[in-house]
Amino acid sequence: MKKISGLLLLSLVFLSGCIDSQHTLRILDDAERRMTDCPDSALTTLRSVDRRTLYTRRGRARFALLYSQALDKNCIEVDRDTLIRTALQYYRYRGPKRERALAYFYSERIYENMQHIDSAIVQIEKAEKYAQQTDDIYLKGLIANTFAILYESQNFVEKAKDKYLEAAGHFSQIGHKENLLGNYIGAIRKFRILKDYSNQALYHKIAKEIAFELNDTLAILSLELLQANKLIEEKANYNDALKILQDAITKYYHGNALSSYYLILSNIYIKLNKPDSALIYLQPLVDLTEGTQTRDRLEIIYMTGVSLKKQGKYKQAYEYNHEALAISDTLYFREKEESIPALKEKYKTEQLVMQNLYLKKSNRYQLCIALILLIAILFISLWLSSQRKKQILLQEQKISDYRNAISRLKAEYETSRKTESPTIAPEIAERRIAFLKQILDTTAHYNHDKELFYTKIEQLLTQNGTSQTKKGPNEMFLLFQDILNDRHPGIIDRLRETYPQLTAQELGMYCMICLEMSKSAICLVLGIRLKTYYNYRNILRSKLNITNEEVTIPQHLETFCQQ
Repeated sequence: MKKISGLLLLSLVFLSGCIDSQHTLRILDDAERRMTDCPDSALTTLRSVDRRTLYTRRGRARFALLYSQALDKNCIEVDRDTLIRTALQYYRYRGPKRERALAYFYSERIYENMQHIDSAIVQIEKAEKYAQQTDDIYLKGLIANTFAILYESQNFVEKAKDKYLEAAGHFSQIGHKENLLGNYIGAIRKFRILKDYSNQALYHKIAKEIAFELNDTLAILSLELLQANKLIEEKANYNDALKILQDAITKYYHGNALSSYYLILSNIYIKLNKPDSALIYLQPLVDLTEGTQTRDRLEIIYMTGVSLKKQGKYKQAYEYNHEALAISDTLYFREKEESIPALKEKYKTEQLVMQNLYLKKSNRYQLCIALILLIAILFISLWLSSQRKKQILLQEQKISDYRNAISRLKAEYETSRKTESPTIAPEIAERRIAFLKQILDTTAHYNHDKELFYTKIEQLLTQNGTSQTKKGPNEMFLLFQDILNDRHPGIIDRLRETYPQLTAQELGMYCMICLEMSKSAICLVLGIRLKTYYNYRNILRSKLNITNEEVTIPQHLETFCQQ
């Protein structure tokens, strides 16, 4: 009796589980039907699913795929592959071709969000492989469009153009005009970069007809912008380009230009020598990007400087150009630092892909073919190694020649400085004069005549340009003190009164640092090494009572001038 009761109870539990599983599968079917037209409703439906009722691997994989699809269609970026990995573990070796293609497609979207572009390309290639075995033309178009975007991010212009056109061909077959228009615009941008103006004009005409048919004003404006750029790049016709943009803005946006148009409008006005009109569009962009260090900010600041220069406002133009230079340096070092981990990650990914490919091929091919491939790889590696060694030897030779040249110039300089002979080689004197003139050119914000300073330098270095003067370092320090004193009148006397403990050399070094001279230039003027420079600078900071390490000597000067 107890056995019969146990069997009945077990049967009831099994029947209940089957009922729950069937109910969950119906929910998944309902979510899949709503996915295209109501993705938010599909996501809500999927969130109501009790995952414990998914007893089979296929059910769990299908839920993971649908949930990833719903998140993507609701523009919710996912930067972890935990969920989609469940779907891939099942669809990698089994399942309908369309679902397998979708699993790899949404896996690519996640890798793209994670900025793992190489892995994303691998996944989309697998998605394309399975999609080609189905009749889903819309999916093929999406995959081709994704390929184009990935190639575009990697600056593969030709490949991106071909994929945009391939995607347009798929969407044209099913009459999906919105996606067709977007891919045509993408292809037109690539034609412009490739300077294929004939094809650009052809597809521009087709895309414009579709945009007018859909009444897509944003697409029309994008096409007009591309047409204006074509006139500028192909024929340098700025007047017609400006007329096209102004007509489009007046017709579709009632005369209010979009912020994305500001930069090209200002560029056209600069080329037409109308800096006042250019600044009208540049100033909002300057305010909008304030505090950022991007390439857009760099271009905006540079063009603002050019416009101010054309207006004769040279001081403001100098400030903007100085900021543009600072942004350029920041971007260079930031991109250089960010590229190192990216290269390491790319190397690891490529190694993993190569290892997987090797394992697959080793199971398919015979030993003799594997040996031939190994010999070929070894030969290529040896050839690349020999080429690399040649490059290293050439680089070492260039470095050696560079160091020898530096040593020779330094020896000439030291010999000419310490010699007891009353004469000096004219070419050495000329090099020293040119160097000090360069220092003055990079730091000369004073109002005095530069020629007077040049004459003073020549008097310090030579007599009539051919013989050496017995110059002391104090005379050189006085030269830089004059420059700093001209920027901030009376500053030298105030410094001597406030800090009587400063020597003439320390005061001269203080002036050179505040004049934004480079460390190498200061070392050459003082005749010291870089390590000695740091020691002198620390002593100078100690005498100036600069205890905060974050405060620089130029900041100390600024604070001292404000007191």
